[in-house]
Amino acid sequence: MPPPSTTQSHLWLCHWERIDGPVGRAGGDCPLVWICEQPYRTLRLDGPSEDCAGCPVWEALRQARSRRRLVAAAPGKSRHGGGHAA
Repeated sequence: MPPPSTTQSHLWLCHWERIDGPVGRAGGDCPLVWICEQPYRTLRLDGPSEDCAGCPVWEALRQARSRRRLVAAAPGKSRHGGGHAA
């Protein structure tokens, strides 16, 4: 059995993060980048994509997106609730 310090809850996971540093010439906020930890750390300006297949974070994002599409496409479901005007 692996030691407790190597459990999955202690692994780095891919995530969005703002990178602190000098502000650009035009001023503005620090850039928001996707930090990919699978298979090694890389920075992406556009976030995760299909080339992240196999990454547990990417797979969870895809499953969540699929569930949202199914709920949105379900017949008889309205986001606004209300009935018909008389």
